[in-house]
Amino acid sequence: MSLPPQGHHVLLDLYGVDAAPLADAALIEATLTEAACIAGARVLGARMHPFGPGLGVTGVLLLAESHISIHTWPEHGYAAVDVFMCGDAEAMTAATLIGERLRAGRIEVRECQRGTAGAESSDESDDLQDLRDAVLKRFGRNLLVCQQIEVTLKEMLKRNRFEGSAATLEAMLARRAEELRTSTLGVLVGLVKSELLVAGTDGDAEDAPENVLDDWMSHTFQIRGSPEFVTRRVDDLDWLLTERNALAHDFLPHWSPRDPDGLRTTMRFLDEQFARLQRIRADWVEQLEAQVHSRSLLASLLVSPELDAVIEALWWGDRPVLKVLKDHAEQGARPDGWCYVARGAELARAQAPDDAVQMRDRYGVRTFTELLRAYPDFEVMDEVLPNGATRTLYRMRPDTGTPGAPDEPAPAGTVS
Repeated sequence: MSLPPQGHHVLLDLYGVDAAPLADAALIEATLTEAACIAGARVLGARMHPFGPGLGVTGVLLLAESHISIHTWPEHGYAAVDVFMCGDAEAMTAATLIGERLRAGRIEVRECQRGTAGAESSDESDDLQDLRDAVLKRFGRNLLVCQQIEVTLKEMLKRNRFEGSAATLEAMLARRAEELRTSTLGVLVGLVKSELLVAGTDGDAEDAPENVLDDWMSHTFQIRGSPEFVTRRVDDLDWLLTERNALAHDFLPHWSPRDPDGLRTTMRFLDEQFARLQRIRADWVEQLEAQVHSRSLLASLLVSPELDAVIEALWWGDRPVLKVLKDHAEQGARPDGWCYVARGAELARAQAPDDAVQMRDRYGVRTFTELLRAYPDFEVMDEVLPNGATRTLYRMRPDTGTPGAPDEPAPAGTVS
């Protein structure tokens, strides 16, 4: 003859507990009472016995469903707890809360069904335990995927945007990484919505601030798409935040350790949740890979000769003295396209006097001839005169498309 289970018995070994709560009889009684109530049990009475200041406590809480007992060793940071409940009361729920309230560093749990007999009952108990294990594995798996998505979002946000001088870039990125390290998933989801996801395909470039005294750079990575695309990503993030919080903080309503049908229902729920979590993880991993690729392209551009040429052209192109020299090359050249450096220098001193006076500090050269030789768009040559003397000429390089005589031979002299 086999009996139905008469109760659920949980034995707890709590290690690494602070000494103070283990010596506090009132705190222990309040903790056991709260655990019993949360588990759905009815308290009949309590008896706690402290052994003296700083010493352990032994106690028992009498329940209509059975009892909770405890014995503590503050000097060892250890407590032994016995939770036995029958009926609909949840012994494991009570045991879990006691471990949390006493802040145990390590918890060892043993549990069994009381009042079972016969091989059939044992097999049923084994099947029930297999169902519990399957639920807990799925629970841990889904939480792990949530953490993987969270880490992926943090990696994307670390370098999705920055602006500032080259000297402050490293410190700025380190500060951003530290802020994100301690950010909650809710904060991360808000940042992704406001900084990464953008509906539409056109974006406005940010202007550099005025009066910048150092090299200044700006970089922004955004995920642009149709309104439908952005709406789907936002819905996924909102769902992720809700489901992760439910897993971490409100899973007990799904946990019915003595109900096989309830455990199977929870398994199906967790499997459906996992399918969507996998898709969300794959979507954001793909976006992270795209961001890493874009950073790689940016890094290649920053060290490329082509960018050096563009930056150099931009730097030279906005200089007042050079503008005067260019205008003279285009408007005051001889029929062969060459013009006189002396005349260009005279015009530059008259039309851009401040720039001309500070030429050495601004350009690192002392003479207009040196300046013209340094600027890549100019050709400079010394023309030999009939009396053997020379004069210096310059023109825009023929391949720049500036008016001149690129197909004519240069006057006698040395071209640079």
